[in-house]
Amino acid sequence: MAGLLQQGMQPAPQQGPQGQPMQGQPPQQPPQSGQPAQEGNDPRVNATPEEAGPQFEALLEGMLGYLYGDGMQQAAQMLQQGDDITRRMGQVIGTVMVTTFNMIAQEGKTVPPNVMVRAGIELSKAVGEMAMEIGRLQPGEDEAIEAAFMLGLGIFGKTAEGLNDAQRQRYSEMVTAIQDGKRETMQGQPPQQPMMEGV
Repeated sequence: MAGLLQQGMQPAPQQGPQGQPMQGQPPQQPPQSGQPAQEGNDPRVNATPEEAGPQFEALLEGMLGYLYGDGMQQAAQMLQQGDDITRRMGQVIGTVMVTTFNMIAQEGKTVPPNVMVRAGIELSKAVGEMAMEIGRLQPGEDEAIEAAFMLGLGIFGKTAEGLNDAQRQRYSEMVTAIQDGKRETMQGQPPQQPMMEGV
């Protein structure tokens, strides 16, 4: 079954412990295009395809840099505790998402929800690989990683600072779309659109 982790996503930049961790520094966001936001297309809520690519790459670099840098010891400790590895992975994912988002917010910047969710999915894969490396997860357990991503997204939505009402509404819409697509896939029906399309 093709799951959330395989659908609608571009390949993540290859980065690991030997990569270039950001050492807790917020990712550098590209400047806004300067074009006036069209009605219903507030750049704080939805990035255009032209904006989303560079923002996604910068955000993911920051997340993985934190995960493999300043946050690595804490993440490893969290993954090694308790019996519910899905919950533990979700806590790591949520913590990294919140930490990175809050660092960006402190710089007076924001990340559109569609970009944050895309980066969060790729972060979830990295956390899943970390769980495999320490023997807490077996290869092929994509369902656990997908469930952990949803848990992490929930943690992010509850604890991230600086989200406005429109952003929170967009996150809610995307979560609903993901859940609906998942249910259709489990029922053996092709989703109405690829999961995460337009995210």
